[in-house]
Amino acid sequence: MKKLLEKLFSIKIEYFFMKIFVTGGTGFIGRRLVDRLSKNKNNQVFIQK
Repeated sequence: MKKLLEKLFSIKIEYFFMKIFVTGGTGFIGRRLVDRLSKNKNNQVFIQK
């Protein structure tokens, strides 16, 4: 699990000005993914129930 997370979050994300839909954006992995994407100036829309 640790290697998977290291591999997942060490990837350099180079997607600028894309629409990306993340479900579970407040969960363990989703929160980190949203943080990483928000650093790249992507548009963000959060839907939480």
